[in-house]
Amino acid sequence: MTNWSELPSDLLALIAKRLVCMEHFLAFGAVCTSWLLAADKNNFEPSQLQPPWLMLGKMKNKTFREFLSLTTHKIYRFPIRDANGKKCLASQGWLFAIGKNLDINLVHPLSGARVPLPQMHTLKDSDRLFDCPGFHFIYKAILSANNPNDLRVAIFYGNGINKVAFCKVGEETWKTVEAYPSCACHDLLYYKGQFFGVDILARIWVFNHENLNAQVISTIPSEFLANHGNSMIRKPWQYFERFYLVESAGSLLAVSREGKICGHDYGTTGFRVFELDVEDGMWKRVNSLGNRALFLGHNSSFSIQVTSNSGCKADCIYFTDDYYCFSSYQESHRRKGKDQGIYNMGDHGSFEQHFRGETHHCDNPSIWIEPTFCRVKSR
Repeated sequence: MTNWSELPSDLLALIAKRLVCMEHFLAFGAVCTSWLLAADKNNFEPSQLQPPWLMLGKMKNKTFREFLSLTTHKIYRFPIRDANGKKCLASQGWLFAIGKNLDINLVHPLSGARVPLPQMHTLKDSDRLFDCPGFHFIYKAILSANNPNDLRVAIFYGNGINKVAFCKVGEETWKTVEAYPSCACHDLLYYKGQFFGVDILARIWVFNHENLNAQVISTIPSEFLANHGNSMIRKPWQYFERFYLVESAGSLLAVSREGKICGHDYGTTGFRVFELDVEDGMWKRVNSLGNRALFLGHNSSFSIQVTSNSGCKADCIYFTDDYYCFSSYQESHRRKGKDQGIYNMGDHGSFEQHFRGETHHCDNPSIWIEPTFCRVKSR
């Protein structure tokens, strides 16, 4: 009988290179020591971006986090010590672990690598942290890329002050963009070498992380938005409209998410997608995503090409609960985290669930994370 642990290393490497699913590659490396050596990150050569995992809401008194694979439909558990008791955001396969003691660390869930970022007290107007738990002071954080040589971080933070700040990994302080007005930023995106943002007024910003400048380059046309031509004036404390920026197949997309903030029917009611031509500033409505899917939430927004092996549905928007109004944490904490699902653009805007278990958590609702191998050394 063949001893599978004694297979030639070059044969094992060839097998590893044929695996296209991250979950299968990790399982391959768990067989034995020789297979683990073959499951080197340099032998993982998928042709497409990996389908994301859904990191489920934090369970009370647990030292591990659970991840739902859309490909295998299985839940995987990973002990992530540096994320215990912290709020987690996600970008480029990394977690931003934000602690109540004002510390922020990049944590890689698969390798356990940890990279410290500047503490929150170095942010401009950080004294307002006393009016808001450190958990909720930072709303979103993104990485420029999973690149160890030039890794830059952008965040927007607030509790009413609504600022955008940058740092480079290894620096000790955050640099706030003074040119950005006190206007709620909804999303940030690193696109073609630049940081873009979209605010509550549907304006598209470009941020220069070197000279800390910011300028509006376009605004989503009002006729594209939910309230245009609506004879009933919506009460802002009952309805929301949030914006996202996503790169999809090289194009810059803006997504509008609409829904109800409160009441028994709290949640998202629809999405609209638009494409911006950055060169001429022209907008067009996008009625179909084709063979792509978008992923939105407390993570950097992204898209993937859907294949027969991905486990995702094409022409769909996968979303999680990311409504961050602090008062809602107090008033509607029982509902927080429930506004998640799949929006099918091609099926008359229908909704379905992507996870039917219990995953509601006020501080740590579910987020999408792209499974990647660690390219940055732990510090």
